[in-house]
Amino acid sequence: MTILIVYFITLIVSLITYKRYSDTYLAYFPILIAYTFLNELLGFLIIKFPEFSLVKEIKYHTHNTAIYTLYSLIFFSYCISVYHKVFKAKLQKWMCKIACIIVWLVFGVSYFLKNVFYQNFYVSNSIGAFLVVLLIVLYFLQLRKHQHRAYRYNLLCYFSIGMVLSNLYLPIFMLTSNLYPEVYQALYLRDILFLVTSTVYGIFTIGFLTSRRWAFA
Repeated sequence: MTILIVYFITLIVSLITYKRYSDTYLAYFPILIAYTFLNELLGFLIIKFPEFSLVKEIKYHTHNTAIYTLYSLIFFSYCISVYHKVFKAKLQKWMCKIACIIVWLVFGVSYFLKNVFYQNFYVSNSIGAFLVVLLIVLYFLQLRKHQHRAYRYNLLCYFSIGMVLSNLYLPIFMLTSNLYPEVYQALYLRDILFLVTSTVYGIFTIGFLTSRRWAFA
């Protein structure tokens, strides 16, 4: 429940500073943050209150995998679309299109192989996270190539750093929690997820507060 406060604070800051990036490729970022907040709230309600459950079986009434699977698909698609707009080289833009196709394909295959209401798409999420990290690496290489120096004022840099942290940890969390639950419990990976997520949204908040339109690249 505490993470909802983190999401909410970041959302408020993103709206207050919206004029700084309203005409950039991150113009819809506050919508994603709002969606994240509402999705997390719904997930909490499903766990705590049976009347919000998406499944009929009582033993599965706390399962909220369906809403997080849909969220993941939208999340990865958004990230890929941002870098597709940012990239200047045709090859990098082409890679974004391929990445998007792969994400939708693996989620589609998982949909037919798994029950979205009961099972996590941990392989699909891991593949999506890997592709996003790859595109972010290409983005920083592009910045270096064009000798862009105003990193501390560039909102997209903060966005990218946050997304790298988030998507590097996501596969570890998803694969371990689903394949090695004993290790997941022993290493307190859920607590670490909270710390990582709080750090990521803290980075986003700093980015909103320090960014300048002229530095966006």
